[in-house]
Amino acid sequence: EPDGTERVLYDPQSGTTRGPALNAFSVSPDGKTVGFTSATGGSEVGNIRFIDADTGKFLNDVLEPVWGQFPPAWLDERTVAFTQMAPLGSNPDALLNMSARVHRLGGSTSAPILGAG
Repeated sequence: EPDGTERVLYDPQSGTTRGPALNAFSVSPDGKTVGFTSATGGSEVGNIRFIDADTGKFLNDVLEPVWGQFPPAWLDERTVAFTQMAPLGSNPDALLNMSARVHRLGGSTSAPILGAG
C-alpha cells in the first residue's frame, strides 16, 4: 500500500479449498496489474491469470497452457508477451512447439510471433 503496509492479493491456501499454486509473477509497469502463472496438483503446466492490484479482483483474461516458470512480460500497462505451449496431449514432450504471443488485457491474443506456427 502507499503507506508501506502489505496486502495479500492471492493466497492459494485461503478459503475452504486449496487453489492453484503460484509459480511466477510479474507486475505491470504502472503497478496496477499483477500477472502470474499458476498450476494445480503440483504440475508445472498451468495458466496465466491477472489481478487488479487496487481491487484485488481477477481479470477475465486467462492464457493457457503455459510453462509455470515463464511469467508474462509486460510491453505496456495493458499488453503482455508470453510463451504458450502446444495444446496438451498434442505432443509427448510438453516443451516442444511452444510459441511467443502477445495479449492485450480485455482483448485478443495474437497469432504466434515466434516459434511453432
